[in-house]
Amino acid sequence: MPTLTIELLNPQAKTILSGLEDAGLIAINQMPMLPSRTALRSDNADDFWHQKSVDELAEEQGVAPIDNLERLFGCGKDLWETDKEWSDYLEQIQATRREAV
Repeated sequence: MPTLTIELLNPQAKTILSGLEDAGLIAINQMPMLPSRTALRSDNADDFWHQKSVDELAEEQGVAPIDNLERLFGCGKDLWETDKEWSDYLEQIQATRREAV
């Protein structure tokens, strides 16, 4: 008879189910205990609900505005050798999208 494996978060549940485990009907895997809600709570728990501005998010994430548009727009300039290859690529994307509709 196949054994059902149960993963428990609550160690007290093991004592309740131990009879089934002893009979070989189930196997119990004890999962590690999770920290309590108070342990997870930070001093800035209310910050989650605070809507941040773009500037605040950028500062928090350590990003800066792009100062050189050539760096932004020129990233893929060497992917296609000719304008025809680029046009063919765009045409293929549009054709694929039309087929999907």
